[in-house]
Amino acid sequence: MEILNNRKQENEHITEICKDIYRIQIPLNGSSLGTINSYMIRGGDRNLLIDTGYRAKPCIETIQSSLSLLGVRPEKTDILLTHFHNDHSGAATDLIHPWRKIYVPAQEYQFFGIGDDPKVYTESRRPRYLKEGLSDEEFEKMMYITLPGSKGPDFFAGQFSPVDDRQTFAAGDYTLTAIHTPGHTPGHMCYWDEAHGLMFTGDHILFDISPNIIPWPGIPNILGLYLYSLQKLQNYPAAIALPGHRQPGSLSARIDDQIRHHKQRLNECESLVKLYPDKTALEITRLLSWKIRRPRGTRGIPLPLLRYAFGECLCHLDYLRFQKKIEQTFSGGFYRYR
Repeated sequence: MEILNNRKQENEHITEICKDIYRIQIPLNGSSLGTINSYMIRGGDRNLLIDTGYRAKPCIETIQSSLSLLGVRPEKTDILLTHFHNDHSGAATDLIHPWRKIYVPAQEYQFFGIGDDPKVYTESRRPRYLKEGLSDEEFEKMMYITLPGSKGPDFFAGQFSPVDDRQTFAAGDYTLTAIHTPGHTPGHMCYWDEAHGLMFTGDHILFDISPNIIPWPGIPNILGLYLYSLQKLQNYPAAIALPGHRQPGSLSARIDDQIRHHKQRLNECESLVKLYPDKTALEITRLLSWKIRRPRGTRGIPLPLLRYAFGECLCHLDYLRFQKKIEQTFSGGFYRYR
């Protein structure tokens, strides 16, 4: 099929990917990501909107104006989420028409507490994070930093419907199949259109930045699941991968890049643990090499980014423990590695 990913519409936010599929670049004010890619699949009796941006006025207005320009009617539009992070799901409950549904990967219900206090899943991390080297004060500052206008959806809205692996969604000439790809979140889904070779990757595959992988309570080796999910997608002959952020690209080549990146990080973690035994995960995080833009005159990892670096380091340590390449001990109130 012909890919038209450089054809801009009248609205500066819209790019036509191919017939009846449009990328809408939604501003994420205050976020280093800049924008999120929402995708509109325009059908006859049913449209599908994949991901939405924050529950914030700039996001909501960008989508509403873009859909209006495309002639898309809300009463014929369902929302399909790749995962439940705020930048992908936040505006969903404000955009959805009362007659339509918001489809959420089934496992996201368990971890994000839909219908519960959204702080539940954040607080579930506290016991482990404190034993890995953080103080209560550091946890509060790191986990509860909130960007202006970065709100999530209304967790108590009643229009959520779970998505299971291999479930299908039809809109116009396209039929999407949900593919469970845990890693970035436990329930993350990619959506595959076999007939046209299109893979909507959410945050499972990104180009020029790497998806953040952090620990999840009850999942002992989330990095192992992520690497397995990457290898699983190698079996799909995608003509193009359509990510949740930045530009589209080659699925197979990027999977190879990501697997290589994590192998290098695992080797670095293992070397540091052997070189500096009995360090905490927080100490190891600060020893690792990171490509970070720091404010001029500062050193170390800025607190807003430490959340992601620390979580990713924990995942690599968990993977190495699972492979029996390092050991975890407990002394002085903290887990230590050797």
